[in-house]
Amino acid sequence: MTLIITAGFIIALGLLFLIIARQFQRGRWLRLIAGNTFGEIPKDKLQKVSKQSSHWMYFASLFSILIALSLLTENRKILYFCLILTIIIGAIGISYSLVTWLKNG
Repeated sequence: MTLIITAGFIIALGLLFLIIARQFQRGRWLRLIAGNTFGEIPKDKLQKVSKQSSHWMYFASLFSILIALSLLTENRKILYFCLILTIIIGAIGISYSLVTWLKNG
């Protein structure tokens, strides 16, 4: 019973991430992005950041739903796949961020 409640909560979180990703992709809800509480960041810069953030939110949504499915089916292969995928994508994201930071200062 607890497993079903946990999986349901994770699926709900994944659906919330999916809604937020869609809104970021459309250029809406830009105040949710860190550092833009009072709207002091220019809108053109926020559009670029929101597109990048939407990709990460789509990934978080997919990851959450896969984790919930692995809990419901008790299939550890899905869980291991999610963990390996997270490590690979996280390493790519960190290396890309470091290269961009070194380029632009």
